[in-house]
Parts: sequence; C-alpha cells; structure tokens
Amino acid sequence: MRSLLSRFLLIGMALFATPVLAVSNSSGGINVSPSAQGISIDSCETYGTSGAYVQKIFMAYLGRPAAPAALEYYASFIDLDVGQGKLVLFDDLYYSAEAQQLYRSMPLADQINQFYVLMFGREAKTEGIDYWVGEIEAGRFTVPAAAAFIADAASAEDLAVLDAKQVAASKVTCAIGDDE
Repeated sequence: MRSLLSRFLLIGMALFATPVLAVSNSSGGINVSPSAQGISIDSCETYGTSGAYVQKIFMAYLGRPAAPAALEYYASFIDLDVGQGKLVLFDDLYYSAEAQQLYRSMPLADQINQFYVLMFGREAKTEGIDYWVGEIEAGRFTVPAAAAFIADAASAEDLAVLDAKQVAASKVTCAIGDDE
C-alpha cells in the first residue's frame, strides 16, 4: 500500500502537471481541465461549507490542498465553533513547519504578496500590500488572519479563481482518500 505522501505526489503530478484551471479573463469563465474532471468530489466527504473554507485557507496560506485528516479535523472544529475553529486553523497553519519553511525568510510585504499569488495567481497591488503590512504591524491582524481576510474579501474575479482552486483542492483531497 502506498504511503499518503507518495499517493499525494502521484495524484498531484497527475492533476497539476497540466494546468488544472484555465482562467479566461475575457469571458470571465473558469474551466477545470480534462485531467481533473474525472475525479468526483460527490463520492467522498468534503465536509460542506466548513470543509470548503478549510480548503480555501490551505490554498491561501500554503498553496496546497488539505490532507484528508486535516480537512476532517479543522472542518469539525469550525462546525463546533466557527470563531474558535478558524483561530485553531490559522494558528496551526501559521506555526507549522511547512509554513515556517515557506515564509521564514520573507519580509512581511513579500508574505502578503505570496498570499495573492497563491490565491489568485497574480501579484498584489502596492496599496494592498501597504494596507496589510500596516494592519499587521499595528496588531489589528495576525499574518494568517490577514491571509484569511484577503481570501474572504476577494473581488468577484479573484473569488472565481480561488473558488476554482478550492474545487481542484477538494478533488485532490478526495483522490488521496483516507489512507493515513
């Protein structure tokens, strides 16, 4: 039996070797490529809106789908207490070894820009970076809470990109299955 990591890598390569998402700015449409269309999220547990939120935050902060166990864990927390569940999700992601490896050497402005790149596939506007750096430095937001707020407050076009990534992330998580 393959390990979870090797299954994730194989599935990830199959899904992401060719573009999973094609975003057409002229028509505003988003299409899932044929390589990802064969994976159904209807046949696995995605944990409803809480699960979708967890996937969105994993994509926003780490740029990858949640593992099945993480999806269940954080979605269950959010279902029990939305505010507290989100705080647990934000803190756990922020203090994870993976996030530290990704963001440790980046100045705060670069971290904010990275969120935009991971979520929306585009660079952040200078005004947006300046705003979020100011909010974080003033203590009104933590870094992971800023990433979540950016995701939650996305424009229609950016939200369409993030939603498509969340669907693709759910497909990857479903394809991984429950193998621990």
